[in-house]
Formats: sequence, C-alpha cells, structure tokens
Amino acid sequence: MATRLYLQSTGTGAVNPAFADGGWERDHGSYASRPMSTAKANSALTTVTGVFGATATSQTRYHTFVSDTLDVAQTISGNFSMVIGKCAETSTSGDAHLAYALRVVTEAGVHRATLRTSMTTISEFALIASAATRIIAAGLVTSFACNAGDRLVLEIGIHGVTPVNEVMQMRFGDPTAVADFALTTALTTDLCPWAELAQTVTFGTPASATHPGWTGKSSWF
Repeated sequence: MATRLYLQSTGTGAVNPAFADGGWERDHGSYASRPMSTAKANSALTTVTGVFGATATSQTRYHTFVSDTLDVAQTISGNFSMVIGKCAETSTSGDAHLAYALRVVTEAGVHRATLRTSMTTISEFALIASAATRIIAAGLVTSFACNAGDRLVLEIGIHGVTPVNEVMQMRFGDPTAVADFALTTALTTDLCPWAELAQTVTFGTPASATHPGWTGKSSWF
C-alpha cells in the first residue's frame, strides 16, 4: 500500500538538516523546516514567495519537510512521486523548475542516504497569474535499509536555469476539508500537495526507545 505524505505549512520540523549532496546552493529567504505526516494536520494552504537568490544556474531550497521517526527498521524502495501546487515565476526569464531531494537522516538529522533527487530542467513554472501544479512523475528510489529511529526528509526548492533573480513561488499546506491534487501538471485549482512512496512505510516511536533497558534477551537492566 502506498504511503502518502502531507506537507504542512506551519509547525517546526523535528530536525533542520544541513545540505548533504551538493545540489542546493542556498536557502530561500523564507526557508523553514516543517513537519510532514501520513495524516493531514489541517494547516492552511500557504504560498511561499520570494526572489530566487541568484542569476546563475543553480538550486534554491525553499522548505524541508521532516517525518516522524521510523518505528522499525525498513528498507525503502520502489517508486516516489510528488505534486506541488501554485508553482509560478514572475516572467519566463525566471526559468524555474521544481527541484527536490528525498533523504534518510538519523533521528538527530545526520545524513544517511539520498533516495532520489532532481536538480534539473523538468517543466518550467507558469507565470504568477496562471500559477499551476508541477509534478515529479513516479520514479524508482535508490533502495536503502533504514534503521528504526531514522527519519525521512523531503527538501523542495527550485532549479533556476540562468534565471533572472525574480519572485518565484510554491504552495504548501494540508487542510483536512480540501481534496488532494491528482498527479497532473498544469492544474490551476487550489488543492492539497503531497509526496508519495509506492510502498508501505510506518512511523512511530521505536520499541527500543520505549524500553531502553531491553536488550532482546530475557532480562532487564
């Protein structure tokens, strides 16, 4: 069963990971680390807007979304996909494209593996008056054996191709009364963005954390 992850517009992520794979050059002026979860938290749909930050071809990280801890050791594999709404740029000279990195980090936020990333030309953003969805079509992640207590981190931003340093935007949030986007580009409706792994991934407090003295043997310390 697929695991859909919702991208909250409020709250603070449990960790704020540093850049890991050399893809990102900078953080956006409104950068924040936010929670993501398999259940909607009812945060309002909110547009993150601001200048890209450079005129050379490069990547700007807009938000990082952080999951709860994995409750047990799990191997992440299979497909990953994503849809983000109200993606837009001020002019066609912005040449903005959706960029992301899906990673595994420790509970404290230390990088362990990059599962999948895109820092390239995909589908240029529409102009702000016609803001619309951009997607990451389903594609295979690099299989990785996660430990209980690890977290998934999804960094979302923009790949700008020799861009004008202008305003670019995306929209996040997970209101419970609003339906999810279809995995379709160029939708101009105002629905919930999401990211999805094709397999079942489970989250929660690892058993070893609830019983720190338990060693897997027949005695307690």
